[in-house]
Amino acid sequence: MPIIQHPSLAQPLDIPPDQGGTNRDELITNYWQHHPRFRFLKMCPLNSRFFDIGAGSGGMSFWKDWQTPVRLDIEMHGCDLSPGQFADRYAAFHVMDFDGTAFPYPDNHFSAALSSHVIEHLRKQEGLATELMRVLRPGGMVYIETPTDESCQFPGREFFIANGCPTTTINFFDDHTHTTAVSRQKLKDLFIQQGFTLHEAGTIRMPYMEDRMLAKAVAQNDQELGSYGLWSKLGFAHYAVFQKPVS
Repeated sequence: MPIIQHPSLAQPLDIPPDQGGTNRDELITNYWQHHPRFRFLKMCPLNSRFFDIGAGSGGMSFWKDWQTPVRLDIEMHGCDLSPGQFADRYAAFHVMDFDGTAFPYPDNHFSAALSSHVIEHLRKQEGLATELMRVLRPGGMVYIETPTDESCQFPGREFFIANGCPTTTINFFDDHTHTTAVSRQKLKDLFIQQGFTLHEAGTIRMPYMEDRMLAKAVAQNDQELGSYGLWSKLGFAHYAVFQKPVS
């Protein structure tokens, strides 16, 4: 199995052989069940009006009744630059460029909001925090996820592929639509300056699972598992949950 070395890596990645056991579907299910993004959706207040910013295909709508608890009480709204494949699963889906543009909702409208891998694409990053402060209800919470600024120094995806490890984006600049990486401190500052309080924050890691995912990814040339394994192993993304003051 490959030992991947690169000057930017703190230590070589020694990917173990696949020992079988847990199958691919179980690995992916376990990965998402323990992901803070999934937990945020599943644990939002009862009968929440939920705003999915940068909803992409709209796949997050399936999480409401995938695994437990089933959350059919959540009313999901979404927006993105184009209508996703599953946009019709949302109570409303707006096609818009939200880089410095106001959301088409009144003040104090949402109980919860989520923006995953969006803020690094924006030129006016502070505008996202400003608009979320407006559209969230008092006490409402928002989950933000974005690549770490350290990811700017990671080897690119082609390096990992050439060394036998399939993956998608791993270096920040593998995605040419990224503008500016948002450090942990900058993310906190952007939202705290708008009046939010920080509820929780962390780097997204799955130490128990990452080697299993990487081993199976290499053995089966599985790009999805390789991405999840590398993202965890290298700490590709971080997240923060902020709350709008009650009064």
